[in-house]
Amino acid sequence: MAIDQQPGIGHIGLPLQNKGLDYMRKYSNLKASVAPMVLGLAMVSTPVLAQDQDVQDADAADESVIVVTGSRISNPNLELSSPVGVVTSEELELRQTNTAEQFLRELPSAIPSTGSAVNNGNGGSSFVNLRGIGSQRNLVLLDGRRFVPADTTGRVDLNSIPLAVIERTDVLTGGATTTYGADAISGVVNFVTKRDFAGVELNVGSQITEQGDGNVFRTDLTIGANFDDGRGNVVLSVGYQDQDPIFQGDRSFGEFNVSSFSGNAGGSSNAIPAVIVGPIPGGFGQISPDGTVVQSGVFDRPFNFNPFNIFLTPFERFNIYSSGRYEINENVELFSQAVFSKQTVNTIIAPGGSFFNNYDINLNNPTIPIGIANQFCAGLGLTAAACTAGINTPFGPTLADGSVNPDFVNVNTQVRRRTIEAGTRQSAFTSTLFNIVVGARGAITDNISYEVSGTYGESERIQTQTGFARRSRLDDSLQALPNGTCISGNAGCAPINLFGLEGNLGTQDAIDYVFNLTQQVITRTSIATVNGTVVGDLGFGFSETPIQFAVGGEYRSFEATRNSDSASQTPGAVVGAGGAAPDIAGSYDVYDAFGELSIPIFEGESFAESLTLDLGARYSDYSTAGTKFTWKAGGTWEVIPGLTFRGNYQRSSRAPNIGELFAPVSTGLSNLANDPCQGAAPVGNATLAAVCIAQGAPAGVVNAGTILPPAAGQINITTGGNPNLSTEQANTWTIGTASSLTQFQACR
Repeated sequence: MAIDQQPGIGHIGLPLQNKGLDYMRKYSNLKASVAPMVLGLAMVSTPVLAQDQDVQDADAADESVIVVTGSRISNPNLELSSPVGVVTSEELELRQTNTAEQFLRELPSAIPSTGSAVNNGNGGSSFVNLRGIGSQRNLVLLDGRRFVPADTTGRVDLNSIPLAVIERTDVLTGGATTTYGADAISGVVNFVTKRDFAGVELNVGSQITEQGDGNVFRTDLTIGANFDDGRGNVVLSVGYQDQDPIFQGDRSFGEFNVSSFSGNAGGSSNAIPAVIVGPIPGGFGQISPDGTVVQSGVFDRPFNFNPFNIFLTPFERFNIYSSGRYEINENVELFSQAVFSKQTVNTIIAPGGSFFNNYDINLNNPTIPIGIANQFCAGLGLTAAACTAGINTPFGPTLADGSVNPDFVNVNTQVRRRTIEAGTRQSAFTSTLFNIVVGARGAITDNISYEVSGTYGESERIQTQTGFARRSRLDDSLQALPNGTCISGNAGCAPINLFGLEGNLGTQDAIDYVFNLTQQVITRTSIATVNGTVVGDLGFGFSETPIQFAVGGEYRSFEATRNSDSASQTPGAVVGAGGAAPDIAGSYDVYDAFGELSIPIFEGESFAESLTLDLGARYSDYSTAGTKFTWKAGGTWEVIPGLTFRGNYQRSSRAPNIGELFAPVSTGLSNLANDPCQGAAPVGNATLAAVCIAQGAPAGVVNAGTILPPAAGQINITTGGNPNLSTEQANTWTIGTASSLTQFQACR
């Protein structure tokens, strides 16, 4: 569905595609009053004009063909075999794009990855996923250099890219390991900043949906100046953005959950009233609407979690960008760049609950309705006398004199109760990072130049969770005596009521005891790189244009850690949190040597306009994965002016990241819509039943057909790292054609 976003001040809004949220233009008095000022500022933000005609000619040549991403060779007269898509800053202004992920997900070469439209599963960062083979298999660069990663996977958070100073974005799909090193299997996204910006540019924008929510406010101030007759330039840009949430329940199309498997109305069996799974007659059932008994074998009121979840995550960002350069002479130009970003992404998901854990609940617990207590007795096979004694005993497992209570009965059962009285589950991800580049470049000869640079960056992401139950406290509060106290006698403990209808979870003291603790996970990364390249031409070749070359070396060091509090890293300690987050710590470094050739075979012949051969190779030595040799070969054939065929073949590689190498084995959540063993599917099907039992399902449950569907389409999955992993290899090839209507018309 088209989105008509309210344009920022001084810009034009265009319709966009974004998850069916309808936007409209709303013009404020602020816009009318400051538009003349912004227009004036924009007029003085034009770059300083070139000083002589030679420089103007060179600039025109630079703009004729973009040859930056995909090769270290930078001759504007050569069109290389790697196809590069370009998104300009003008297009981003027209679209009023606030983060890089917003426009990258719309490209044909990418599929939507984690971004502001992802709520449950958003880790506080936005990523790009080229070709749909994983966001860890592409590389994100800033001005052709690596940027500090956001987590142990080595991925770059697109929220930290300063769009206000981006001149264009180059997107290369297909292997690019030979040029840029590991991770560039599916391609490269290179954000190219504005060079020699001079003047002042202020942008203020506000966007709002036609239903009055989801307000996005963004402002950027960029100041730049040339000095010393154009030999130097400095730029400073400061930006702020604040984004409000949009709840799914506020849209008719998002109000109800729809099963991704059947298309019918769906929901979770962690419901209200609760679903009981054993030991009761029939094996499972949902508590009746009046709350008195369990309706054996019935599950007809799943919990609709949609209204509590959000379409658009709250987001706040503050960022600073600065750059500077100074040309000492034609042989040495010093340059630097610094980026700082601090941002907070909040996720809001439906209230939690007891979910699918087994709990010990004493039969004389005052929260158990007498009808359900009798069903437990029947399921346990207790005699009438034992049942009555177990329900009526006023003591816990020990009597007043300290002896064992013979009448005490513990019931081990699942009480899947959604605890909406405790509120939603929320995670706040606060990310802070800096990335600094210093370097020098210049001419060695008239046709050979060099560049040497170093990069260092650090990032920290702090996740804080609220609204989740602690398992130890939930267990404690489920062991309650008839007098309304906890058997443990622990300070603050009060009985929680998982058997109650909506609004009857227990006292506020009980809710606070189980749900008021917070969890914290801190992820830190650092990257250090040193890169040196020499580019130019050999002065000779097979045609008028000489052979172009690029050679260089690179050193990279990457370190990442994840430190969790004791509850977050303990399996099952936080109920409904999606699995433990054990500590991770690791590092590796790599030495690279690379080279490229672009060889014009012929030009201006009667049978073809030109033919160019592209070759490249890289040797990498990883401290963890050993050595790897990658290469590429491609060609560009311009048949007639305006009609070009091109193609390449590349051997690419990806080294295992720190998470894949060093993460401890842990159990988390994955997606599964339909369990082959659920319901009556294995009943009467001996082969399927045997498979289900072999996977660990109890035979009695399988043969009774009482396995429930995956709740909310989620299942547990156990994963872990392996320090013995080697590199991942990919063979990629690309063929295509490029044509220019202008050139065709010129040939007529």
